[in-house]
Amino acid sequence: MKASADGTILPVRSVHGRPEGESLSVAPKFFAVDDILSFGNIITADGGLVIFEKRRMLLTPRLHDFVVALVRAKGRGLTCSFLADRLVNDVTREAVIKTAQRARKLFRDVDPAFDQIQTVWGNAAYRWAYRPG
Repeated sequence: MKASADGTILPVRSVHGRPEGESLSVAPKFFAVDDILSFGNIITADGGLVIFEKRRMLLTPRLHDFVVALVRAKGRGLTCSFLADRLVNDVTREAVIKTAQRARKLFRDVDPAFDQIQTVWGNAAYRWAYRPG
């Protein structure tokens, strides 16, 4: 984990290609309480910001919407058709599956044992498994 002298968490991973430690200009500096969602070891906020395992990540709009939907469901399964309706740019079921694969890869870059995006077999659904943070 990287932190500044005052203990503020610094950005570590960015899908947008910003170098480590560079400020996140698209993410607001302060958030309203309604904009922040916490579930175990993940915190989401507007502007593509996610804090996972105390590491800051800036996600693309589609990945962010996908992760926020799963985290907001707090462990309940969300079907591919439900997620397709929630994601940016009207996506297909196949795009939801690809988005899940990309999200898993990004979180595995932070934690190689990551397994919190789970497939709910038989329901064509995904869920976010709770892990204490």
